[in-house]
Amino acid sequence: MKNMFKMMGVALLAGAMLFTACKKDKEDTANTNNGTTTTHAISISYNGNTWNADTIYAEINGGLVNASIYVGTDDEPLFTFKCPAEVGVYGFAGTDWYARYYAMASDDDPTAVSTQTGSINIRSISDNHDKISVTVSAEMGEAGSGNMLSVVATDAILVMGTK
Repeated sequence: MKNMFKMMGVALLAGAMLFTACKKDKEDTANTNNGTTTTHAISISYNGNTWNADTIYAEINGGLVNASIYVGTDDEPLFTFKCPAEVGVYGFAGTDWYARYYAMASDDDPTAVSTQTGSINIRSISDNHDKISVTVSAEMGEAGSGNMLSVVATDAILVMGTK
């Protein structure tokens, strides 16, 4: 009879441990859409609006990168920047480097161009030019407007050529 109580006690203890170990793990989510997680490589903030993207289209020529970030269709904004194609921080003052915002991707003329304040920080470009990490921080339009553009790209897909 003692053995039977021991066996029942062991079974009860094992059963209790089994149910406490079967707890669902907490998921890390950035943006949740119908139970799926979407994390974007690029986050853009301008004039109170935010957008996300994953790809930067670029041409690297003469040691300069001319890059474009599309956030959707032709009816949605386009962001471009130009700077040296090497890791480093590049200010706009006294240079022909820039950041530009187009209200619609199909616009011929930029809606806003960076003032001489601001900078582009190329944090990394992969050896085979397929990934880029870059930060752009610039006042857009008129000096003193306070319209700040912020682009943060971490390991964004870098596609050579235009979209």
